[in-house]
Amino acid sequence: MKSLTILIVLSFVLTSVSIAQNIEAKIGNLGIFSVKDPNGSDIFKVTHEDYDVIVNGNLRLYNTTQYNIGMISKDGYPFLHNYSAPNTQGGNTFLGVRAGNTASEGSGNQKSFNTAVGEKSLTSLSLGESNTAIGYSALFSNTNGVFNTAVGREALVNNSTGQANTTIGAFAGDNITTGVNNIVIGYAAQSSSGTVSNQITLGNNQITSLRCNVTSISSLSDARDKKNIKDLSLGLNFLMKVHPREFNWDRREWYDNGVADGTKMQKTPTAGFIAQELDQVQTEAEAEWLNLVLKENPDRIEATPHNLFPIVVKAIQDLKTEKDSEIASLKSENEQLKKEISELKEVQMRLAKLEQMMNSVEVKFSSNTGE
Repeated sequence: MKSLTILIVLSFVLTSVSIAQNIEAKIGNLGIFSVKDPNGSDIFKVTHEDYDVIVNGNLRLYNTTQYNIGMISKDGYPFLHNYSAPNTQGGNTFLGVRAGNTASEGSGNQKSFNTAVGEKSLTSLSLGESNTAIGYSALFSNTNGVFNTAVGREALVNNSTGQANTTIGAFAGDNITTGVNNIVIGYAAQSSSGTVSNQITLGNNQITSLRCNVTSISSLSDARDKKNIKDLSLGLNFLMKVHPREFNWDRREWYDNGVADGTKMQKTPTAGFIAQELDQVQTEAEAEWLNLVLKENPDRIEATPHNLFPIVVKAIQDLKTEKDSEIASLKSENEQLKKEISELKEVQMRLAKLEQMMNSVEVKFSSNTGE
């Protein structure tokens, strides 16, 4: 009965006072305010005990192109908003405290097809479109970047105008600023630099093994996509200048001051190459096109020793050719020796016959002379 009375009073106030400034309805301690359908079931309910607002049906927000209309807020900050800027093709979905940029249209906002889930995700968005950010501060600095996907806390947090980057993992790709078409997977995994493009990074600098059921990666190698095909000019001579090394890791990032002093050096050695040495070899051979090193970040040069594989194959072929040539030469020498030995044997046989004949003549001569 109390609920019905409140409804009647509200109806009277709303219909008879067209200029009312404030409308206030109070419920008693542990009371309930409810709106019911003709069958007596709750459609809308407010409870004092739990401070719940219960809607038994649909909550409808009209589609709007106004930046500050049609959102659900929490503690004064936008929390849920689906916003379509004027003259754009599609809407944006922002879920989370201060997720997405809900600034006014006057700021130049023309964003579309963006999805932000998580507090402060995509907060700086201006003209960027088709971005997906999931996680606290994911793509926080993105203004005009497009087609980026960031999943994880602060993933791609510093990306401003970079495009088509994909990162998965907390802090993944947090060093990328303007890079394009990079893939970074793993906790705190980073690309070689903030501006690099077309690079894949798996794991952070603590990863020690890359495991897979197969041991090779397929890559495009169709002859129809290649021109100027010829035999590799680099082989054994080039390979002999490359120095395989044994060393212990002592990474600078393991130290607070960024200076490795050996106190955190790994005890177990490993085998590999030194990037600077590889770079020197390819530079001296005027073969930097081999890309044996990545120098996008001068402070952290990386090696790509697998690019030596074609040269290793060529070196083996060179050795095989050289060996075959030596074998052919030895065979020729052997045949010549056989021929010479055969001729020597024939000479020996002739000498033996001659000696036999001489002995026979000598015997006859002695018999005739009576000596």
